[in-house]
Amino acid sequence: MRSWASKFADFHPSLLLFLHRLRCIKFRDSMTNSLTIMRREDIGNGLVKVSHGKESTTWLVASHKLDVGTMRPGIQSTEIAMAFTLRQDSSGEFVPYLEQQPVFAFLPLRAYGLKFILQGDFILPSSREEVDGDSAWNQWLLSEFPELFVNAVESFRSLPCYQSNPGKAVSLYMSFVPLVGEVLGFFSPLPRMILSKLRVSPCLPLEGKDKRWVLPCMVLRGWNDQIHTLLPDDLLSSHLGVGYLHRDVSLSDPIAAALGVHTFGPRILIDLMKSVCNRGDDLKNLGLNWIGSWLVALYECLNCRLTGYESCLQVVNIEKKLEDQSCSIWKDLAWEGNANSVGWTVNDWESPELVDILTALSSSSTYVDQCSHFLQVLDSVWDDLYGAKKATYYCGSPGVKEGKCTESSCVIKIREYCWVKSRLDGKLYIPSDLFFDCDEVRSILGSNAPYATPQVHSRKFVADIGFRTQVLVKDALSLLSEWSKSECMFKASTSQMGRLYSFLWTRMDTCRDEIVTHFRLNPSIFVPLMDDSNQESVTPGMFLLLDQVYWRDPTGCLDLLTKGTRSSTKIPVIDQMCCRALCQIYPNLHSFFVNDCRVQTSPDFDGYLRILKHLASIALPSKVYEEVRQVFYLWAEDIESQRVNCKEISRWKDSLHDTGNSVLPTMQDKWVSLHPKFGIVCWCDDADLSKQFERCNGVHFLCIDAGGKHNKTKTKDGVQNKLITFIHAMGIPSLSEVVVREAIFYGVQDNKKLLSLINWILPYAQRYLYRMHPEVYCAIKDNIFNNQLNQLRFLVVEELFYRHTLQGCHTVSNRRHECSCLLQGSTLYVSRMADFSGIYSELSRLFFNGCVDLQLANFLHLVTIMAESGSTEEHTESFILNAQTIPKLPLEEVTWFCEHRGDEIDNHSKLSDPTFPENKLTTKKLQKISADASWPPTTWKGVPKSRDGVLAQAGNSGINQDFVRHGHNNVIANSTVSNTNTACESDQVTDTYSVSAITTIPYDSKSEQDMDMKRVKFGGESDLTGNDNNFLGLSTTGLESADVSDKSYKLSVPNEMDIGTSNVFSNRNQLCLGVADDEQRQLTGRLGEHVVYKYLTDKYGPTSVNWVNENGETGSAFDMVVSKEDGKKEFIEVKATRSENKDWFEITNREWDFASKNSDCFTIIRVFLGSSPYVKFLMLANPIKLYQQKIIKLAILMPINKNCALPEVTFIPQGEGGD
Repeated sequence: MRSWASKFADFHPSLLLFLHRLRCIKFRDSMTNSLTIMRREDIGNGLVKVSHGKESTTWLVASHKLDVGTMRPGIQSTEIAMAFTLRQDSSGEFVPYLEQQPVFAFLPLRAYGLKFILQGDFILPSSREEVDGDSAWNQWLLSEFPELFVNAVESFRSLPCYQSNPGKAVSLYMSFVPLVGEVLGFFSPLPRMILSKLRVSPCLPLEGKDKRWVLPCMVLRGWNDQIHTLLPDDLLSSHLGVGYLHRDVSLSDPIAAALGVHTFGPRILIDLMKSVCNRGDDLKNLGLNWIGSWLVALYECLNCRLTGYESCLQVVNIEKKLEDQSCSIWKDLAWEGNANSVGWTVNDWESPELVDILTALSSSSTYVDQCSHFLQVLDSVWDDLYGAKKATYYCGSPGVKEGKCTESSCVIKIREYCWVKSRLDGKLYIPSDLFFDCDEVRSILGSNAPYATPQVHSRKFVADIGFRTQVLVKDALSLLSEWSKSECMFKASTSQMGRLYSFLWTRMDTCRDEIVTHFRLNPSIFVPLMDDSNQESVTPGMFLLLDQVYWRDPTGCLDLLTKGTRSSTKIPVIDQMCCRALCQIYPNLHSFFVNDCRVQTSPDFDGYLRILKHLASIALPSKVYEEVRQVFYLWAEDIESQRVNCKEISRWKDSLHDTGNSVLPTMQDKWVSLHPKFGIVCWCDDADLSKQFERCNGVHFLCIDAGGKHNKTKTKDGVQNKLITFIHAMGIPSLSEVVVREAIFYGVQDNKKLLSLINWILPYAQRYLYRMHPEVYCAIKDNIFNNQLNQLRFLVVEELFYRHTLQGCHTVSNRRHECSCLLQGSTLYVSRMADFSGIYSELSRLFFNGCVDLQLANFLHLVTIMAESGSTEEHTESFILNAQTIPKLPLEEVTWFCEHRGDEIDNHSKLSDPTFPENKLTTKKLQKISADASWPPTTWKGVPKSRDGVLAQAGNSGINQDFVRHGHNNVIANSTVSNTNTACESDQVTDTYSVSAITTIPYDSKSEQDMDMKRVKFGGESDLTGNDNNFLGLSTTGLESADVSDKSYKLSVPNEMDIGTSNVFSNRNQLCLGVADDEQRQLTGRLGEHVVYKYLTDKYGPTSVNWVNENGETGSAFDMVVSKEDGKKEFIEVKATRSENKDWFEITNREWDFASKNSDCFTIIRVFLGSSPYVKFLMLANPIKLYQQKIIKLAILMPINKNCALPEVTFIPQGEGGD
């Protein structure tokens, strides 16, 4: 709360300047019981006063309305404004407040270095931190501000306190003029534009009664009454074309120089005399007295300019012997000849007083301003007084004048003291430590170099004093080091820093070791903290080490990281900015950074790991999934191309197991690592399994699109396979690998026939593995008898299901699936309906780590088919040897065999799983099969093919006929040789457009007596049973299948409704409708719709289900519409009946036509309302597809009424003879 209060306390009164309607802001702090009021008051003459508590601030606001034209559609005009901060002194006059002010776009943005406020309808980026520099609209507004600034002088002149004294108004106005170099960023061209306008504007008043306003170049400042008398207005105007600046106008030296204002001095007197002498009789007319006065003025002018420093400018010529101690200042200079020879003489210029002044100025930092002034004085007189003062040395008598020139002791002394101010930090330095501000230096170092200030103009003075005019490699490296260690935020443009790096690049041939070593040990690469398409814009940034930058990032993670850190804080701290890509910042310096400085082309594993950790701290996986997936793809490429060895891959794997490296995105939109604390981490290769376990705690599905059994998503460029490579290398299991199938079975039967089949086919499997998979054969050869075959158990069951369970935890799926075969651990479960393909597919899992091997299963199936078709053993063996190239086993190999154990039935005699209800289906008791049954049966040849399982088929060959299955029937067509999906999964039927299993729900048939034919009320008002919230209080997992987790649901298919294949349709000669009671038929239909509506609302919620016929029959082609979470809609047509044996229903032409046009989203629900306590649903999803697959049929019902209008033709065939 205190932090929020402090933010409101920082409100500045300037907020009220440019808001058109808001005039007052009141802020009450309930914590301190204080009230702060900011109130705006328009005084007049452009003055605006804003009171802030007991204080007040005054601004002079100048504005101008612009005609937009076609610049911005929809806007006819816009207004720009300037606000100058003023403070009133005791005399009632205003003084300027010259602190930096922000730029406004109705509200403050940031300061650009201007001493006044700019307001405009600028186009801003989403961050609202600065003006969009690329906007043409903003460029146009910028070009209009100079004119507004020039016209603002009238606003200053119109102030009441300056009506009689415009000179002071101009002085106040001129104090706000910006100078070149003071303004940054987008507004940096503004000072030059304003100065250009002022130079051609009559903005300065002349001295005199008429107070004429003229151009800045036509005025002379720095004069006094004595000069005015010597040089009258007409004389000055006639010869020099200038007039005297009004005495009340005060201009600073930089402003005067920038505007071109003349300053009185010796140069003015000399130029005037030259002009007078060139005009014939003018000098004669002025007389000797005037000439004398002119000479006195020149002398005084010279002395006046030397005020305070006249002693230091008195240079004395002295001859010295070189061997004297006083000549030691030349010891480091290069002399011609032997400098130590006796007889050498130096004709020197020196100034002892100058040394004293320099000593005094450099002794304390409080003399910074005096040092600046002294530098200006020396600059102005250097060429005239010092430029020619050279020391000479010669060997011989003093009369010899042919000496050699060198620098005088006066110049040498000036270089030895710290007396020149640096523009960078304001401290004093020796001249040789500072740069002269010139294009050669500024183009490389920009504005952040230690330039001497104030700027000097004499190039000879620059050379003599020793200012640096060229950049050396050591200078550039030294500055990089200073910039990186600066406590203040460093600001520069990327174009300027690019020129600096280009300069170093050109010096690589001579200074490679020095440059590379510096970059390797010091943070030297500047990266901006904010993206800016304008490379000339000055932005804050930081310096990074070589291992913190990369040339490019093909994944885009670094761009996201930069945007994320920029949005999280206005100026990201160093810890937030771990690394950057340089290709977009310095696109032309690839060779310098990559080839010479050894910047990595792209991040390695550790680099991307750091990037992902930072990315995970600022974004959810769903926001950055594509970029993270590209990182995994690059890692997979490194693994696949063998650019990393096994040891490195192991290190990667250990890193991802670190609990602190949570960089793996999950479908639950969380970041995890492979550490055990996160539970099971896997990738989803089966969409159906993921739906079963997606809400389980401790299970995380990686958000990696790696494909799978039910994953049809395709990615381009082979990314899918690449990701699988990475997943396997990191040891990340698939969902199907951590899910095991737990058998649920009913009715254990004799297994001798199955054991006989296995022992008959097992040697063929052994031969196949020996030939086709020798590595597998060798791996299991030593252990198979001890661990696998000897422990393998076989169970023949009447009904077989399975449910999914996650390894390592107690999470169990709430759905079960019907199947015909199942290998669980060391037990092979086989139902009576199992076929050879299913048995052999499950058997192949035994040898391939739980995975189905289709080639082995198909081979065993071929052998079985040949035996079933009556092929002789010789023929079969020939086929195996020649066609399949499977040789016999060597004699030394022991043939595999499974021994019979008699405890299978006893140990698995009944189901002990309480999760699922007891199966109520009745079956015939199986008779015991003789123990000496062999395989294959001798009567296989000619045995008719049946749709029942192979164990049931065996009954035709001496196997008991009671193996024939009752109750459930296969919904999906029987497996072929290449089909390995042996499970009949009732909850996946709609994926193959088959008929779903029937759903049964509790139902009270008596409730229909309370049915209202016009309107049925639900919820708390009335139920069909008359009881509140008791009817159909169920939940389901999907419209396509039943959820057996609730014991109120039962899966049941009556014997009379066999829906497996085309031979299940009833055989009959007639199908008639009979005479039905209309009211009873409507009641049945209404009750069926009500039951389905309650079922769907419990499943999807009342807001997702629309009962079209809720208020009465509408004649629509469907009865209900279900809106699902993915946005798709499911159209439901309800067909209800009271007969459990009725296997047909009517459908209208409108309904069938709608089903044809909307096949994928149309479902018919057949409702059976019988005397049973349960209501049965039969789901017919996509009936058009079911019809095409011949799972359902259409019928035409012929009328039995002989009086119908159908034409009837009788045809009597004639005999051969004919009548």
